[in-house]
Amino acid sequence: MKYKLLSLVPAILILMGCQNEKTLTEVITFKPSDYEVIFIPNNYIDETNQVYMDAMIDLKAEYPNEFEEAKKEAKNLTDLDSIDNIKGPSLIIVKNDTPIAQLSGEKAKKDIMEQLEFTFGENQKKDVPN
Repeated sequence: MKYKLLSLVPAILILMGCQNEKTLTEVITFKPSDYEVIFIPNNYIDETNQVYMDAMIDLKAEYPNEFEEAKKEAKNLTDLDSIDNIKGPSLIIVKNDTPIAQLSGEKAKKDIMEQLEFTFGENQKKDVPN
């Protein structure tokens, strides 16, 4: 009986490990000042993903410092409160661990750029002495 219980322990640990992997999502993040920007791409390459990526690439040329810490990572999105249903690629802007803006699905490149520029502009306002 003892051996049967001991043989179940590794199986349970393996199952728990697999469960945690399913909650992790590969995202691209960068952290302009007090914000965290999270881009959640589709799991496949399509035109909608490309619009978000093009917007970020264009803005990187204009705001290189804001993208210095850009990286790809696995993130547990269930840790973020108040995320609306994610349909298609999404861009989430977080401040103090709370999502404050979200763009999801098909959006015009101009809309994506405006949202990010607004976030970058808020950062630059903080940095300018009065």
